[in-house]
Amino acid sequence: MDGVEGLFLLTVGSIGRRKNQLASIRAFAHAGLADAGYRYVICGSREPGSEAVIAEAGQTPGVILLPYVSDEQLRWLYAHARGFVLVSLLEGFGVPVAEAMRNGLVPLISADSVLEEVAGPSAIAVDPHSVEAIAAGMIQLAELRPDQIAARRVDLEARLDAFSMPTFVDAWRAFLRAEAEHRPPPLVASR
Repeated sequence: MDGVEGLFLLTVGSIGRRKNQLASIRAFAHAGLADAGYRYVICGSREPGSEAVIAEAGQTPGVILLPYVSDEQLRWLYAHARGFVLVSLLEGFGVPVAEAMRNGLVPLISADSVLEEVAGPSAIAVDPHSVEAIAAGMIQLAELRPDQIAARRVDLEARLDAFSMPTFVDAWRAFLRAEAEHRPPPLVASR
């Protein structure tokens, strides 16, 4: 991938408000990882809130914002990343995190989310509303030794293999219930 070299953390997913990349970019800057030789690569399609993410990425040293990438490019990114970051404010199926886990990356995710249940203790779970917490999680990802990464990979792969369809359906139903609790009631026209 042109422009992507050396040590980097990776986020894959729609770029916008929902995936919380604005806080992740600010956390990357707060952590000082660019000064330590790290880059933060974000790729995906655009969704509401992407303008703010694009502007912040353009002003933050070490951040590389890519468009939607090909499968070949995505495989390369997963194979060369140091860790995976997705501290989403609203997560759907969690496909990017599952892909990252399947590719051996330790994920940094939102605490108290469906993803935490899937990834378990081998993931690093943080408060998605705290730039400081996300920064601390990024530093923790960057400081993992190879033997620690290998041990976490074994656990993450086992968790993915054990995560059956009924478990997934139960997790998805819990997500939909939580989503419904925060959705405003439908507007009904009165006669």
